[in-house]
Amino acid sequence: MITAGNDGGGIMCQSCDPILTNNIISSNSATRNGGGVNCRQAHVTITKCTIVNNKAERGGGISYGLLASYMTAAITNTILWSNDAQLGSEIALQRMSWVDLDYCDVTGGLSSIYISPGCVLNCGIGIIDAAPLFVDPSNSDYHLTWPSPCRDSGIWSNVIEQNDFEGDSRRWDGIPDLEADEFYAHLYSLEEVTPGSPFDLKVVGTPSTPVVLALGSGINDPPLTTTYGDLYLVFPIMRFNIGTIPPDGVLVYTTTAPGFWNPGEEKPLQALVGRQGDPYSVFTNLMVLTVE
Repeated sequence: MITAGNDGGGIMCQSCDPILTNNIISSNSATRNGGGVNCRQAHVTITKCTIVNNKAERGGGISYGLLASYMTAAITNTILWSNDAQLGSEIALQRMSWVDLDYCDVTGGLSSIYISPGCVLNCGIGIIDAAPLFVDPSNSDYHLTWPSPCRDSGIWSNVIEQNDFEGDSRRWDGIPDLEADEFYAHLYSLEEVTPGSPFDLKVVGTPSTPVVLALGSGINDPPLTTTYGDLYLVFPIMRFNIGTIPPDGVLVYTTTAPGFWNPGEEKPLQALVGRQGDPYSVFTNLMVLTVE
């Protein structure tokens, strides 16, 4: 979270032609313009971003313009949600701005966009106004759940990076999602791990598929190629059946770090999402826990 003095709480773009992709821009504020992103004399491309819970006087999510040079911008495959401002809670167009908006989830739709005289909003197709259904936004977990309307709602033409912000493939089911995250088999934890204390592991996957969690004795580099994807763990491997993916697509597994784990140790983990022998089963990413 960043609090800016005047403009651009999260990112300030001026006299440049930036491409913003795979960014999560959240919980920033500015006293004047662009709580999340502020753009001046900048031809900005924003794609596959998550811009949420930012605040400013004008343009809670994004603000464009305010200098005399005409500027253009394109926003696609992006979520603008729960931002706040007196003018343009999600987007404010000010002084000679032209913005193309396609395939985005925007709180309140066009009603949340302020357009000052002389500015142009070219609103194309694929605009929705529906709760993104993040996993746990109150704790900055902006992964998508399975029922999210942002899943499989994007377009390929403006996708610059073929992987999301965590390195997961955007092409696994053929249609890109909106925002920085792509719904894909993924293992992660947002908590500190201390010996003898409980913590949560989360596994993203297709509902009704079983999950086997594995703890390895080391990491293969390069990983071993298997029918389920890359296996990073070194044998011996401890395996745990931790349950089945629920309807929301995110399995939360609460466990306790063994008391004999020592601070500074690293524990490599990976999960198989699906049944062994099923061609649709996949290995998740490698996750390395660092004991605090």
